[in-house]
Amino acid sequence: MRHHKAFIFTLIGYIFSILPPVLVAIEHFPLWIKAGEKSTCSALGVMVLLLCLIPLKRGISQALRSPAAWQMWLILFLVLYFTQYIAQGLMAVALVAFPFSVLGAIMFRLAKKCKEEERP
Repeated sequence: MRHHKAFIFTLIGYIFSILPPVLVAIEHFPLWIKAGEKSTCSALGVMVLLLCLIPLKRGISQALRSPAAWQMWLILFLVLYFTQYIAQGLMAVALVAFPFSVLGAIMFRLAKKCKEEERP
């Protein structure tokens, strides 16, 4: 009976520590943003929701001490599913940022070379 009580108290503790922040996060940081004809996932909303789930860390770490294969695949699926929209947005940023960062690095190298040539 004690084990049953502990489970109930643990469950209520998770509900109290997770549900209110999640509800407030959903209220103030919408997860879906209308972008033209498409809807996209709000990265800020996802980050705030992830912060709200911090109390689950203990339960997750206990479950992952000796994870079964299905648990690992489920976790991988959930992480990939919920981050795919963020990843698509970041791919566009990276596609532009990479070549310009390479050009910037070349310019910094040329500037350094010019400064070295000016010194006697």
